[in-house]
Amino acid sequence: MDAIVDTPSNTQALHRIQRWPLDLSEPIYAHYSLFKMGVRRNVLHYAERLAPLAADLLTFPGARQDWVLTSPTHHALPCAANLLCWCIADVLRQGVVRGRWPAAVVAPVVDIRHEHRIVGAYDPARFGDYSQLSWSDRVKSLQYSNHLMIEDARFAGRAVIFINDINVTGAQQRDMQTYFQSVNAATVHWVYIIDVEESLGKAEPQLEYAINNATPLSIDEFARVLAEEDIRYTTKCIYRLMACETRDLERIVRSLSADRRSTILRLVVEEGRLDGEAFREKVEMLKACQ
Repeated sequence: MDAIVDTPSNTQALHRIQRWPLDLSEPIYAHYSLFKMGVRRNVLHYAERLAPLAADLLTFPGARQDWVLTSPTHHALPCAANLLCWCIADVLRQGVVRGRWPAAVVAPVVDIRHEHRIVGAYDPARFGDYSQLSWSDRVKSLQYSNHLMIEDARFAGRAVIFINDINVTGAQQRDMQTYFQSVNAATVHWVYIIDVEESLGKAEPQLEYAINNATPLSIDEFARVLAEEDIRYTTKCIYRLMACETRDLERIVRSLSADRRSTILRLVVEEGRLDGEAFREKVEMLKACQ
């Protein structure tokens, strides 16, 4: 198997972090917290800014014609990066219709899936919030799910644009590089909202947690986010909900519509990571609220 060729220009980002501490008042962070929750307007904010980077790759002189867009693996719950990838594809298609870009920017999206429900993979009860993990613990947590990724033949021989929200330590990018080698992808271009200088990311990986919470949300504010009309619940959103104290969780859930309560319970059960013993009481409470 030939190795994927790395070029100096194969990682692009809207913003690069090279120093610590962060200035969270910078405009790049203003939409990030609600983007991670899955609020559509915030997803669109970043998609509209990343779409031109993707379009430049797709239309670069001499570029391949057989491109695909993809993003991190998911099961029942999408992560914010999945929403971002799907939204970028929509923005590109709409741009073609409006005459902004040529038809060459329309590329299919291939979702990377797991073989089955991820029971035990990245166990939040064991690892906690991924954004607060050290570099070594991030590597360990990824080992739980990466071997379950389905090798998708649609990547073979094609140029891949991998969309993600943030690259902190490089652990996930290296794992995905191995995956793309296993499926014989021709080349991979990495597109991020935020790219952290690798040595800084390994030394201060918890900076991701600070960025995720650049816009702090009280319990009541979080409840209002969950009730947003235009939201698609993400892993970060549901994990945050299930991390609430049981009394706060019940108060939030009972404030939502019956449809939202049903959606949350379905996603928790289908995802399989949050219905184990550590969360049994909370899942039973979700069922009682239906």
